[in-house]
Amino acid sequence: MQPRIYLIKARGKRTQIEIARTVGVEQQTYSHWERGRSTPSIAKMLLLEKILNTPKEVLFFDVFNSPAELNKLNKQKL
Repeated sequence: MQPRIYLIKARGKRTQIEIARTVGVEQQTYSHWERGRSTPSIAKMLLLEKILNTPKEVLFFDVFNSPAELNKLNKQKL
């Protein structure tokens, strides 16, 4: 697992709690996203993209550039 550097940088001076509340998840869940331990749903990615003013493909570079991760996300959507 690699930390998602761009997700961390995009958060800026805001706390994980602030972003998590805005997205509607627990701080621990958001922390897992930043640490690369889990991946949010597409809906949450789109929300983060809007909140953080950064494309989801940048925030979640590992997901959009990993066939295995893309397969997992596609299965979640079904």
